[in-house]
Amino acid sequence: MLQWEVVPGSVGVQIKATSPSGTSISRRIIGFERDQFLVPDGLLSPGTYTWQIQAACSASLPLAVTPLSTSNSFTVGGGSTCPSTVTDLDGNVYNTVQIGLQCWTAENLKVEHYQNGDAIPTGLSNSAWESTATGAFAVYNNAIANKDTYGLLYIGYAATDARGSAQAAGMFPVTPNGRT
Repeated sequence: MLQWEVVPGSVGVQIKATSPSGTSISRRIIGFERDQFLVPDGLLSPGTYTWQIQAACSASLPLAVTPLSTSNSFTVGGGSTCPSTVTDLDGNVYNTVQIGLQCWTAENLKVEHYQNGDAIPTGLSNSAWESTATGAFAVYNNAIANKDTYGLLYIGYAATDARGSAQAAGMFPVTPNGRT
């Protein structure tokens, strides 16, 4: 999964990627709702991929676009120095990917406890979610089946809580012992 910050006013993005064999891939996503792009595992062969992203800020021709981002990379399979999986405190197992020199989980986080074992609060009303100054999580569209598909949604305080970061972004560095 590739993730990026959404440019205010953008109406779509273009992703340019180069495979380990040197094949260039370009994909435009117009009217996107999420700030990520998932590449099915079956389409990825081992090796290092590079990618760049560009935002479109108008929907009519000529398109107004942002400059192409700097080149980023990730490694799949044999070229990686990452463990193939990591396990969180709740026993959830995540595949990993190497991006540059760092190891990251290849999917969104779904842990329900801080690193010290305390439960992360959940079930907040919309108004409580907006006003809380502590960590919390929710399931997309309040459908528990979405936990396995999308992971959990964390409020920013979950990532900075002193009890041990929940890593609310859903992608987090992997420690050398393979624990998150």
